[in-house]
Amino acid sequence: MSEVDHITKTIEDQVSRIRDALKDRMSTKVAEATGLHVNTVRNIVRRPEKSFSLSTIKKLSAYLFPSKE
Repeated sequence: MSEVDHITKTIEDQVSRIRDALKDRMSTKVAEATGLHVNTVRNIVRRPEKSFSLSTIKKLSAYLFPSKE
């Protein structure tokens, strides 16, 4: 597997984890906490065919899966 393929797979896995974590969350609360537009948060869950920016993925990851530092 090439490095690009590995990175792509890692991002896809993270987006999948984000989608699962958002299923039982209120989109408005997540949007307020992350600074993202509420429609962006909703689209993550409702539109699996859509791609999202790396900054969106990072913001949601930081909110949903905070590091234990």
